[in-house]
Amino acid sequence: MSPSDADVLATFRARVNMSADELAAWLDDPESAHAGTGVGLDSGRRILAILRKNPKGDPKGYDEEDVKHMRKVVA
Repeated sequence: MSPSDADVLATFRARVNMSADELAAWLDDPESAHAGTGVGLDSGRRILAILRKNPKGDPKGYDEEDVKHMRKVVA
């Protein structure tokens, strides 16, 4: 059984330990290119978009695609 959306959102917020500005700065830093694969950087950019779209983390502020990516992040 997969976790509920509420559980996924709570876990995502707990694990993503940077603000949108901090994550943007890290992704823009050349060092981030050496920190993982292109897939990881793509995921980081998607996480950044999610954080910027809904900075307060209101559960109603996410769409289905946001939650789908959050599930990948916390899996």
